[in-house]
Amino acid sequence: MTWKLWNRVEKNIGMEIKDTVLKMVEVQKSRDKRLLVNFLIEQIPEGLVSEGRIIDREKFEQFLFLTKNKAGIESKNLHLSVSSQNILLRPLRLPNLPEKELAKVVHLEIENTLQLPFEEYVSDFVIITDQAERTTAKEVDLMLVIAPKPYIQDYVDTLQAVGFHLRSINLAPLAVQRMMADRNTPQTFMIANIGEKNTEVGIVHQQALRLMHIFSQEFSKVQEGSFAGLQDAQRWVEYQERQGRSNSILEDFGREIERIMNFYLYTLNNRNQTISEVNLVGDPENMQQLVEFLSGRLDIPVRVVGYGPVEVAPHLEATFQSAAPALIVPTGLAIKDVKA
Repeated sequence: MTWKLWNRVEKNIGMEIKDTVLKMVEVQKSRDKRLLVNFLIEQIPEGLVSEGRIIDREKFEQFLFLTKNKAGIESKNLHLSVSSQNILLRPLRLPNLPEKELAKVVHLEIENTLQLPFEEYVSDFVIITDQAERTTAKEVDLMLVIAPKPYIQDYVDTLQAVGFHLRSINLAPLAVQRMMADRNTPQTFMIANIGEKNTEVGIVHQQALRLMHIFSQEFSKVQEGSFAGLQDAQRWVEYQERQGRSNSILEDFGREIERIMNFYLYTLNNRNQTISEVNLVGDPENMQQLVEFLSGRLDIPVRVVGYGPVEVAPHLEATFQSAAPALIVPTGLAIKDVKA
């Protein structure tokens, strides 16, 4: 007799919302397997979300409802990632107290010390001091995450109205880290989540997110191509113009990545660290071109993050491969444990 009762199966959804696109992944989790069983990438109609904020809630709710039905999503349990444009990340050093007391001190620090650009807020923190060091340390280092309450509440209310049970709101770099858990990573590395209109960058040191930054660029205009078969001068000129625009965007992208690295290392006084790797996820179709460009410019390994801890259902494998880099964040969300 087989007691299948003990092999409990749970389905969770990871959802990433950007200004122009919504991505959903459904992962089936059992005791010994994480299986991706459903996914959808859908363009968000213009005017519904801007700079990470919901602009037209009624129409966005309608869009979410239709998208949910189109995807055939079964689960209601959802982990969400939204744009970091409106989210603050702040390091904090406090006395080494039990976690409940630490939470009270964090609240007092926010109220009395930090000058926030908004009145109502929600916050969370993670202890980034190594657990072994914490046993004897007088102080601990925290990373504090703060967001405007109306910004978060709009997403909470909208998703609940559509029938989802929102279990967590997570930062995209943390979701990517979860997808990298199956391999050894350097002590300090960068994650770049590339969208059509902007790129969200995170720098991780000793497995803790230390810096987040978002910058604009139009990657939809970057084109790979060949001049093979071009027969006339006009087509050659058009090709050269396209390549010129693409090269200019790539150069701007490379400069911005270097600027963020230098800011972290030198302005934030982390000169004793070395950013040893860049990990790419996101929307561009020409990821390999970006890997080659950044590898040459930065002279460090540049990788596209893979799906190590997750299997893909056999019926999805043919359609999944081309979309895989764009789905790393929602997949990393879908495998999040509530306690993590």
